[in-house]
Amino acid sequence: MGYMFKRDLEPIALIDENICILSEGGRTYYKVVAIEAVPEIIKDFGAITAGGETEYTDMTELKVGKNKLGHYRILPLDNIYIYAKQPSATQKWDVQRTTARISQRITDYNPTLSLTEVFQHEDQPFEIKVVNPDTVDIDKSRILFYGFVYKLSKLTEKPAQYTVAQVVSLPACGGE
Repeated sequence: MGYMFKRDLEPIALIDENICILSEGGRTYYKVVAIEAVPEIIKDFGAITAGGETEYTDMTELKVGKNKLGHYRILPLDNIYIYAKQPSATQKWDVQRTTARISQRITDYNPTLSLTEVFQHEDQPFEIKVVNPDTVDIDKSRILFYGFVYKLSKLTEKPAQYTVAQVVSLPACGGE
């Protein structure tokens, strides 16, 4: 049985193991029927003026379709700050008095990027905003995503063993 945020990137569950997806609606259980690696998805949010930011953008590039779960790590390729919402109305990485962000410094203290791990269930919204923290304009604001996609089969009963994949930010987590 696996878990989220492992030091090294590896599947949280293997074929024929179970996953519990924790979402706004609570918990849903699935069996993993296939896994595929996602070596590289690069999204360029384009030019951003000095101190400027983009709007929150739904990451359609990460959507995986029905009965699938995306499992990604995030690496900013340029000097940018990354903020996220999951679902759309709920800030990700929010603590009581501030919102955490991902920057290029992440590799200084978290070289395996485990703290950037996110999960995308089917076509649910996952939005990103990019900020240029610099005093000069930038002509590109690229983010690299990589990880796995799991093909799932829905279970009718709660299995004895499973790994949890949380697809929403803490304030939006549904109870059981």
